[in-house]
Amino acid sequence: MSSPRFLSVRSTYVDPTLRNYRRELAIEDFITINAQTGQRVYLNDLVDLSDEFVYHIKMHRVVHGERMESDCSEPCFDCLRFLSSQCLWKWLEGMSFEEVRGKIDESTMTIQCVLDANRDMFQTARNPAWSASEAIETKSDFYVLPDKLILIFYQGVWSHRLTIYLDDIAEYLLVDPW
Repeated sequence: MSSPRFLSVRSTYVDPTLRNYRRELAIEDFITINAQTGQRVYLNDLVDLSDEFVYHIKMHRVVHGERMESDCSEPCFDCLRFLSSQCLWKWLEGMSFEEVRGKIDESTMTIQCVLDANRDMFQTARNPAWSASEAIETKSDFYVLPDKLILIFYQGVWSHRLTIYLDDIAEYLLVDPW
């Protein structure tokens, strides 16, 4: 996954905190690197994550799905996993502004933040074995492709990839389009 200016790679971390509780927790993390400088790039380095941007994503139907178009009237396994654009629009419109804001903010978390949060939770828990079920297992994320920003939002166990064309968010970009 890359563009001429940025390289996005996916990696998986196993949270060592949970090994004591007979559970391995693998957390996916997407890392985007500036190809010219070699520095890591975060979502808020690329896009102005203002309330206006969140509202734009939520209400203006600028996200595109991963599968053929569907009106979402007939549930099926693939419909849950690979949402069409219309289904994504309905899903986003049904979420509160704060929920969408939370998912976008979550995509700025580093894997170290997730691991630290899990470790802190286990250190303060009365029953650490029970807390294993409360651990952060997924986090929203992003990666880049030529002329596209891909946001990854989780809904339960499903991850939804929201494709956003840079032309649709040009006024929110903090860098030149890639």
